[in-house]
Parts: sequence; C-alpha cells; structure tokens
Amino acid sequence: MAGREFLHVAERVVQMLHDSASQLQQLETSGLSRLRLGFTPLLAANVVPALFETFQRLFPMVQLDLVDASPAELLEQVETDKLDAAFGAFAQKRSGLVQIQVAPAALMLVHSDQFSAIGERIGWPEVFDYPLIAMTQRSPIQQLMAAKARELGVEIRSPLVVNQLDTALGLVEKGFGVAVFPSFAQAAWRRYRVRSSEIYPAVSVGYFRLMKSGKEVSPALEGLTELLMDCMHEHKAPNAA
Repeated sequence: MAGREFLHVAERVVQMLHDSASQLQQLETSGLSRLRLGFTPLLAANVVPALFETFQRLFPMVQLDLVDASPAELLEQVETDKLDAAFGAFAQKRSGLVQIQVAPAALMLVHSDQFSAIGERIGWPEVFDYPLIAMTQRSPIQQLMAAKARELGVEIRSPLVVNQLDTALGLVEKGFGVAVFPSFAQAAWRRYRVRSSEIYPAVSVGYFRLMKSGKEVSPALEGLTELLMDCMHEHKAPNAA
C-alpha cells in the first residue's frame, strides 16, 4: 500500500522528464547521484517514506539523504550547502535563497470528539476560547497564530507547549486541548482519531521548496517536487475524516 497514492502521477512525472531531452540525457549520463533533502518532521514521518519509495522506482540511480529538522535548522543547512533543498512552511523569505510554493494551505483547527460544540467552521475569536496545544515561538504556525491573537486583542490559553506537531496531535487525540494546523498536514492527522474545522477568516500558509540562489535544479529534484506537489494537493481538503 505504501506509495500507492503517488503511482497515478508517476507516468506524468516521467513524461515531464522526457519532454526535456537534455535534462534526461544529463541524468542518464551522470551515473549514480545524490540528493540531500530536508523536510520538517511532520511530513518526514507521514509523507516522505511513500514519496521516497515511489521516487526510487523512477530514479533508481539517485541516492537520497534525509534530514528531518525544524524550519530554522533546515534553512541554516540550505544556506551552508549541507542540503540541496529543503521542504517546509518557512515563515519569511531570506536573501540568497529561492523558494517555490509546493502547496497552498490555510490554518485549521484540529480537535477530538470531546469538543463536540465545534462545528465544521469556527471563527478566530472562538478558537481562542479553547485550550490550545501550542508550538514553541520558533514555529511559523505558532507565529501566525500569535499574530492573529494580537490582532484580536486576546490571550492564547496554552496549557501545553510542544516542539513537534506529531506530539500535539497525540495530545489533541486524548482531549488535552485543540491545536491549529496547516491544512496540508491532513496526511498526518488522518492517522489520529481527530476532526478538523475550517477557521475563518482564512489565514494562508504555504509549504515551500527552499534552495540556495544559483543552485541548479536537477531533473531528479524536479521529479521529486512534482510527486510531492500532487500528494500535497490531494490532502489540502479542509475536512478530515
């Protein structure tokens, strides 16, 4: 079953490369190559294994190295050339780096059935009425949520502050509170017994590929990015099961 969600786009990715004969020839003649990639932990745990499995079928000559780390750590490793590319919800653009959007998304509220009063849609003022499982201030998601709280002139009630979104999901599932997640993380939260609600007005957040300026995008990296884009678009729907 692993990787099946990517198979329907595999042929399109291969066709994309064949449409660029020079890029394909470059890949075939370069022999075994390596991609050093970074992902934020939530998708590294829940999406990357199937993504890499499908990618290796298309590009068996490419060796993949993986770093799972926070956006700040990934950004630093791209800047110092320890990574060829990093994928994550990076809060701000930085000089000397180029980012493309892999998936547009919006912030959503994730909660357990214990919070039965929460419907399919909820306004930001009501979000802050609930106990929130918060991320540390280094998290781009937490920064967006804090900005919205300041705009509304309210305080965030956070009984628990954690470093990883997977930890927040586990706590939400057990009813310790609710949490704000980007909608592209649906691939992860569907593994838990939780529900999601659209928050209005919408607050946009993107998932990006980050590279150092001037660095060439290899056909292998382009193919992996295409596979990831298709997967993320499949999971951008606002309502979780």
